[in-house]
Amino acid sequence: MPERLIEGHPTYSSARKAFDEVADRYARATAACAKSNKIAAELERSIERLRSEHAELKARLPALAMQAIEATDTKFTAAVDGRAELQRILWEIEARTDALAGVRRAHTLNNLHGAAESAAISHTAAQERFDRVRTNVRNRVASALAAAFCDDKIGFEVEDLTDWPEREEAEAFVRSMM
Repeated sequence: MPERLIEGHPTYSSARKAFDEVADRYARATAACAKSNKIAAELERSIERLRSEHAELKARLPALAMQAIEATDTKFTAAVDGRAELQRILWEIEARTDALAGVRRAHTLNNLHGAAESAAISHTAAQERFDRVRTNVRNRVASALAAAFCDDKIGFEVEDLTDWPEREEAEAFVRSMM
């Protein structure tokens, strides 16, 4: 029996709602954990990039000083600007390191990894429960409809089918299978 025919069944609907709530919690927990991990990774990469820039610029400072002498720049403008840039890079590294520590602290305080793992376990269990309910509902509905048609009952009433919007379509499906 196609799943679309049992979607409106009350037992199926309540099981789907319960599963969807767990799935939403799982999605939120994994998204929060992934976002935190992504921010931390981006900060780590940018800190490494800045350290590389710092090392390259620091290695060029003696050459900048020599160029100032050759250009008769008594203020050593390029070398001074280079040293100012070195300091700015160091401050940016410190700021990003502070931010990274804050992200890691928030990740730990909010237990994002644990929450994501817990949500994953709950999601798996909820999926298994939902799959069992879906199978049971499908089997009960198919059995009830088949029994009703096999017994040639007209206007049969099966208790868990009375509020079922797809009942007529399911009956037609069972008729087509017989």
